[in-house]
Amino acid sequence: MIQLRARAVVESSGRSGDRQSIVVTELPYQVNKARLIEKIADLVREKKIEGIADLRDESDREGMRIVVDLKKDVQPKIVLGNLYKHTQMQTSFGIIMLAIVDRQPRVLTLREILREYLDFRREVVVRRTRYELARAEERAHILEGLKIALDHIDEVVALIRRSAGRPRRRPASSGSSG
Repeated sequence: MIQLRARAVVESSGRSGDRQSIVVTELPYQVNKARLIEKIADLVREKKIEGIADLRDESDREGMRIVVDLKKDVQPKIVLGNLYKHTQMQTSFGIIMLAIVDRQPRVLTLREILREYLDFRREVVVRRTRYELARAEERAHILEGLKIALDHIDEVVALIRRSAGRPRRRPASSGSSG
């Protein structure tokens, strides 16, 4: 089981900064924002959570933002703790970390799965780098040959002109074609 928590920060609000708000910017996996807001409102109505003055959704296209305004002289950490306790702002998520290790399926711990993932990524990078190095060395071999040919371009041109298999050019005719 993995414990997932909403990401929340406490901000000062009001003209003189005497009021505080809890701002939630991320929710745990598979938590519905609208249902969470309804649940918080129900808990405030039933007086299971004390100290909340206002609750609003300020989400827009730039991101999620749920603002919980607190009453004066309320400890935000206590309210936040109650929100984690009574709502889905903190949930547990069951996972089975099954992986194939040495061609055998195994259930791994978090540390083991991270180690296997890092080993896998390292192997992928090494293989890709070796492949790219081999292609670069092949290309370097061709480029070295072209450099040698450029260094001796006059000899190469003379050799081509002397070759027997070269098709002969016909002289251009000076008469009209008919």
